[in-house]
Amino acid sequence: MNKSKGKFIAFWLLVVILAGFYLTMMYLGTRPQVGIEYRMYYITHELSDWPGYGNLAYTFGTVEYCTELKGRDGKEFTLGRVCRRKGQGFKEKQYDGSESIGEASFIYYIPTKSADSAQYECYINGFKGDGHVNVYANDIKIGEFDSTGEYRMNIGSVAGDELLTIKFVTDNCSFSLWTSSITE
Repeated sequence: MNKSKGKFIAFWLLVVILAGFYLTMMYLGTRPQVGIEYRMYYITHELSDWPGYGNLAYTFGTVEYCTELKGRDGKEFTLGRVCRRKGQGFKEKQYDGSESIGEASFIYYIPTKSADSAQYECYINGFKGDGHVNVYANDIKIGEFDSTGEYRMNIGSVAGDELLTIKFVTDNCSFSLWTSSITE
């Protein structure tokens, strides 16, 4: 075998190896092995706030405030736990509750245990318009509201360690969500 034929074979061997490497990377890129929070925030863009790894996990009864981590004055929020599980449909800056924008707004939970009879509880501290808001848990209607106040809605059975989506669908209105929780 002459020297130029050896270089030719080495070149094509390198091309085949690199092509195999890039095809493997492209395949793995379509099926990333990442946590649900990462997938929902960076890949599918379902979350509007970065909750951190493992922070969609939820313990029943934990009341979360739908506001920023820091207030307008730059000081840390001190009343309780800040809700970092909000999805699309809420305004970006939220100091006095999370205000809805558009037709649908989402909150995501992964309960740490199952419950036979769970309830969604929220406090609406702002309401604009003359319509109403339908509330769904995993696409099953659980209630509605048309003014400010505290609301409790029956979810029913909830599976532990599975994603639970609370969806607010507005009809000719907008609202501001101050607190959000799920109880057994």
